[in-house]
Amino acid sequence: MVPVQCVLSIFRLHGFRLPYPENPTKCDPYELTGDANEVWSFWERIYGILKDLFFLKERMKPYIKEHMRRCCDEGIPLMRPLFFNFRSDENTYEVEDEFMFGSDVLATPICE
Repeated sequence: MVPVQCVLSIFRLHGFRLPYPENPTKCDPYELTGDANEVWSFWERIYGILKDLFFLKERMKPYIKEHMRRCCDEGIPLMRPLFFNFRSDENTYEVEDEFMFGSDVLATPICE
């Protein structure tokens, strides 16, 4: 199983990283970055997984951009409950741990 912080790092390759300095107002800005969180900072097995996820994120950018345009123009949310897309399926009204990400991507928990 891939540690959560590794998966999350693919979406956030910048910004504050622990440990937090004792006095953040009187330190070098580099000290505010903390430990490494770049894709290549993790061990080899994880690097391959993160690299694939990073390229997936890049491939999804046009999809996300188009759906964000629809959010602005039509008021259709990017993240939506299943019943938003599948109104005739009564089972979708009971689902609480899945959602649609745009019109074509189902986000669902993976436990194993």
